[in-house]
Amino acid sequence: MRRILAATLFLAALLACSNFLASRRVDHWTHQLIEAEAPGRSDHLVVIVHGWMSFEGGLTDAPPVVAEAFGDPARPPDVAAFFWDDSFFSNADPSTMGAKLNADLDRLVRERGYETITLVGHSVGALLVRRALLYGRGVGADHPGDLIPRTSWTDKVDRIVLLAGMNKGWARPKSLIADFLLGLTGLTGNAKLAFDVERGSSFIGDMRIEWLRENRMSGK
Repeated sequence: MRRILAATLFLAALLACSNFLASRRVDHWTHQLIEAEAPGRSDHLVVIVHGWMSFEGGLTDAPPVVAEAFGDPARPPDVAAFFWDDSFFSNADPSTMGAKLNADLDRLVRERGYETITLVGHSVGALLVRRALLYGRGVGADHPGDLIPRTSWTDKVDRIVLLAGMNKGWARPKSLIADFLLGLTGLTGNAKLAFDVERGSSFIGDMRIEWLRENRMSGK
């Protein structure tokens, strides 16, 4: 009985702590622009958006590697790495993050005059890249604000690289323990992001349909 009580109290404390952290970081969104080490200003931008539970520190060494992999040695690119709350209990809204990414890229391109853009997204980051691109093309009924018909940066995208992209969402394990923990997490208001990108969610379903329709219409 004591063990059950202790386990229950520990779980309650853990969930309370996670709820506090999730509420503090729900609006966490920032980016770092790393300019190419070359004379003059680069006209090529490589964008990196990390995945779920990748942790921001994991991108420390990524920009130079990405620049070498997706850039032209004769024309080194600038690299913009975007960071968001990727914790397990994250309550970040993927539609809002997609809108922010769209707005930030539009501003960067207008301010710095990039001619080509390469998008690189990992895991959930791949979903955010696709969502931002659709918003930039004026597609997306779930846009959290006033949707701009089309932003110019989308016409400059030359390549989209999706690494282990969560294109269909994640599949819930068939386990009573998993169901119990996810259900308990949902009741406490935590991990809204996990439920938003789960397979079968409205966010995943709507975006897959919009992505296929948009690419079919554009012939890509």
